This record gives sequence, C-alpha cells and structure tokens, in this order.
Amino acid sequence: MNKINIDKDKLVKIAAIIVGVSGFLFLYLYYFWIPSSKKIDEMKKKVSNMELEIKKAEEISSRYPDLNKKLLELQTQKADIEKKLPKEKNMQDLMKTIKKIADKHSIVINSISPSTTVKDQYFFRITYNISITGSYHNVASFFAEISLQERILNVENVVIPGGELSSVNFILVSYQYIEGK
Repeated sequence: MNKINIDKDKLVKIAAIIVGVSGFLFLYLYYFWIPSSKKIDEMKKKVSNMELEIKKAEEISSRYPDLNKKLLELQTQKADIEKKLPKEKNMQDLMKTIKKIADKHSIVINSISPSTTVKDQYFFRITYNISITGSYHNVASFFAEISLQERILNVENVVIPGGELSSVNFILVSYQYIEGK
C-alpha cells in the first residue's frame, strides 16, 4: 500500500476545519435545532390535544342534537302534570270549575264544605263534602264531567235517594302535589 504523506500544516488545517465544522454543528444543534424541535413537538401536542377536545365536544353534541327540544318537551310535560296535580290548594279555582259544571248540567249546589286533608308520600289528598240537587241523569252527567277534568278529581261516597229530583251528597277528592319531594 501506498503511504499518504500529509504535511503537518495541512493536517492541522484539516483538523481545525473538522473541529470548526463540528463546533458549528454542535452550536447549531444545541441552540437552534433542539429548541426548535422541542417547540414544534410542544405545539404538535397542543394541537393534538385541542383536536381531541374538539372531537369530544363534537361527540357530546352529536349525542344530544335535540337537547333544547327535549328540554322544552320535558317542561311542557311538567306543566301538563302540574295542571293535573297542582302545587297549590287553589280552592277558589276548584269551586269555580265545580260551579261551572253544575250550571252546565242544571245542578243546584246546596253546600260545599272542606273536610279533611291527608298527607301522602308525594301529595295531599283534600276532600270536600258537597250536597247538590238535580235529576238522576243530570247528576250522572255532572259526575262524568268532573271525572273528565284536567285536574285529578274523584267523586266518592255518593248517596242518591230515589225520585225525579234528588238531593245528592258526595265527597269530592282533589290532590295537591307536595313540593320538594
């Protein structure tokens, strides 16, 4: 093999160039490349985290596309139920309803007196002793219309004596929701 003769000055120059290039590469990598790479990686992580959050939010919103519609539907159902089982005793409205139905069916209301209020788990059971006068057919129509009211009303303990015009005694039961249950 042939021996390569390199002058000492050239060897020093080559070594200096190698050290200079290596130093430059080291400084470039240390001060520019590595910090830039770290920032890029951090930004990529932030972007991927944001994309995940966006996907989660989209999934949640896709599961509940009709959330407002469902809420309105539930509020409507609640209002309908409160008409059937009110939160207040509201005896005045109840008596107006009874009077209106009685007038419609030619019934004379002789007396209305509050009786008992019994507390159940979710509601109060409020009773009224009522005495009316009317024909058998009109009394039956009166009771039928009471039972068809939007508010839950029951007629109990009906006593109808014979005759064309009867004085009828009965107990009207209404219900009131106990709030907070």
